[in-house]
Amino acid sequence: MSVIDHFEKVTDKDGAVYARKLAKEEGIFCGYSAGSAIASLIQMKDQFTKDDIIVVLLHDHGSRYVGKIYNDEWMKEMGWLD
Repeated sequence: MSVIDHFEKVTDKDGAVYARKLAKEEGIFCGYSAGSAIASLIQMKDQFTKDDIIVVLLHDHGSRYVGKIYNDEWMKEMGWLD
């Protein structure tokens, strides 16, 4: 833990929504963790400067989430999709 500078909390909803957004807009079929990584960057965007170098590892794939975050009915049941 001594090498970690910061933890950023994101909601499950934001992780799911950004995973779907990555799939739809960028063609990257990822899972919750990758969606959460992107959501955290969006939350922190005002803390970065133009000289900052940001590296994000999208470390999971979406195949395990086809019945959940990639299922519109499930997302609606969760209240995460209008």
